[in-house]
Amino acid sequence: MTDQNILFKIHPLHKYHMVIAFCFALCLIGFYPGEMSPDAFSYLADAQNFSFAPVTPIFSLMWALLGEIIKGPFSMLLLQQMMLWGATTIFIDTWYKKFGNSKLLWIFIFIPFFPSIFKLSGILFKDVHFAFAYLLAFSIISRFVLLQDKKPSIFLKLIVLLVILYGTGCKYQSIYLLPLMMFYYFFGLFSLRLRTNFILATLVSFLLSLSIIQLNSTISGNQKQYGWQSIKLYDLLYISAQKDRPLFPEYILQDRRIDFNKLLNQMRVDIRSFDDVIHYCHTSICMRTNEEESRALMDEWSKVVSHYPFTYLKGRMLMIFKIIYAPIHRYQLPLFANENNNKILAGSVNKSLYNNFLTKSFWFYNKSFIWITPLLVCIPFLLFYLYISAKQLYRSYRPEALVVFIMNITGVFYSLVMMFTAVCFDFRYLFICHVLFHFSHPFAWVIIKQYVKQKGKK
Repeated sequence: MTDQNILFKIHPLHKYHMVIAFCFALCLIGFYPGEMSPDAFSYLADAQNFSFAPVTPIFSLMWALLGEIIKGPFSMLLLQQMMLWGATTIFIDTWYKKFGNSKLLWIFIFIPFFPSIFKLSGILFKDVHFAFAYLLAFSIISRFVLLQDKKPSIFLKLIVLLVILYGTGCKYQSIYLLPLMMFYYFFGLFSLRLRTNFILATLVSFLLSLSIIQLNSTISGNQKQYGWQSIKLYDLLYISAQKDRPLFPEYILQDRRIDFNKLLNQMRVDIRSFDDVIHYCHTSICMRTNEEESRALMDEWSKVVSHYPFTYLKGRMLMIFKIIYAPIHRYQLPLFANENNNKILAGSVNKSLYNNFLTKSFWFYNKSFIWITPLLVCIPFLLFYLYISAKQLYRSYRPEALVVFIMNITGVFYSLVMMFTAVCFDFRYLFICHVLFHFSHPFAWVIIKQYVKQKGKK
């Protein structure tokens, strides 16, 4: 072999790294400076004013800190793309060391371009940061679960813990995932006995939950959180519509601005109208800061749900079904500032000709494949992944089966959490389910091959 051939010979793994670097740069340019939703504008305003609302202020605080380095939305776009493509790189490196060079490695690179992931990966939602932070944590932990070639350093353990804390802090419902996440954390990075692992995971997740709640309260200046009222109002609206009579606390019943017959008929015709009733109404059916009214709402909700438990469960199941079936047509690119928000963005929305071309190309790509985005399409495969990975784990421990099982059971468990805590019919609520499910495909392929081979021997 000549010296020239040696000079230009590239390690196979480095080829994938170069493609990932290109995709990372492409997404940064195409989504620049970051697709802004109405929520994102409020979070950015909080960050720039360094005054944080009580709704997951950790996300706004991170934006404020990064804003000291890079002004405007681009800092958060850069962070979420780094988490996404960083996790992709770690999965590829792990696969290469475990299974060698394979065409399946290209699947990892294509996964971030799956419409259900790609569409939201450029929009600055706290749900996206939560999903990508957990994905990054899963990729690092899975590397040690699969390879078991060396022990992680204390510094790496701390980094993974901070990533998990950040992801959890971005989305308050994710607190319920902490026991599962901490079990995987201790299992992969500490190699503890199963019983010790369970005890530690339970104890640490409880302490971390309290810490996150206290941290959120401290960052927001101990402001009270009233978001829970939307959940209760939805339940009361749904049950009232089903029972054909208003079942609300007295302060709502006395509001003469409300035509209850019209309202309940509207809810029966289209349950999605709940979003408009709660979030855009000018009546007492909305979040209230009055403590007496808050207590009255909770008391009425408890009484109504105890009287009509099956109707309540039906309404909650309908909520999660609508989210699972929801396409992402409402997120049309580009979502940039209007004239009223230009001051908030400080002029960072100016886009080059090349940048505009990429943005429109991304929009066309997403629109073309929008029909495959509902999670409903994925559910049969997700359940099959859970079944076959659980069966492989029951027979004999296989690390790749654990990776598939833990990633998908996390998505399923989070779906159950959202069934009882979701406040509107929004695709992004289950974004993490899409992310974890699709990134488990290559590992699922391995255990399916193993299962088929075992069946063949019998």
